[in-house]
Amino acid sequence: MKDVDGMTEVEKYNYIFKEPFGDVTRFKWITNRLLGDIKTFLKGIEYYIITGKTDSSLGGGNLSVPILVTTALEFVSRLYAGDTGLDFSSGYTSKDNVNAFIEDFFPKNSKSIPQIFWDGIRNGLHHNFVPKAFEYQGKSVKFRFYVEDRRVKSKIEKEGSTIWISINVFELYEILEKAVNDYRHELELGSKKTELQKKFIEAWSSIEEDFRRPISQNSPYRTEVENLERVLTSNTSVPLFD
Repeated sequence: MKDVDGMTEVEKYNYIFKEPFGDVTRFKWITNRLLGDIKTFLKGIEYYIITGKTDSSLGGGNLSVPILVTTALEFVSRLYAGDTGLDFSSGYTSKDNVNAFIEDFFPKNSKSIPQIFWDGIRNGLHHNFVPKAFEYQGKSVKFRFYVEDRRVKSKIEKEGSTIWISINVFELYEILEKAVNDYRHELELGSKKTELQKKFIEAWSSIEEDFRRPISQNSPYRTEVENLERVLTSNTSVPLFD
């Protein structure tokens, strides 16, 4: 992990906004690669809807887009919090990181439900492939997603004893994109930029440079590494899926 305290202000700024990370800078990797992938997917969905093409084997993105958005949200929130936890089985607090980011950068009504938002969308879709529902004193809170028209606003609505959080996936992405841009402004020009830059660098460098999973002699991964070495015994490259 980087010794941020030993870096000058210019070095900190350059690490985030100027130094190459692949073919872009680190922050542009977030906006142009991480968010860019989601934007590409949304453009495909929109083209599919506009052209009116029908194919029963194709989905509408209701499942995939929220998964992609919450994955990006988790990563950016980790940078914002300065989370350097390397062991994802302990000491990593994605919920707390995301709560802080949502409360600081999301619009009013959504920032009042960060835990339901995160647990219902991210944990529900990532682990169960359906949004998680909640029950409280005879009332239900449920999520639903739609893609039919990007102009239709996401909303909270009540139907009987159920509170529905209805989300337009196009707007969900736009909210995340705006939040990331607002975060960039604070990181680059805000009154707490020194603190935020330190957190960004510590978190990013812990991911980029420090994390290697050690494999013990008793680990099942040991056999798999030996399998890789075996198939490469007389070759420098072999097909993966043959």
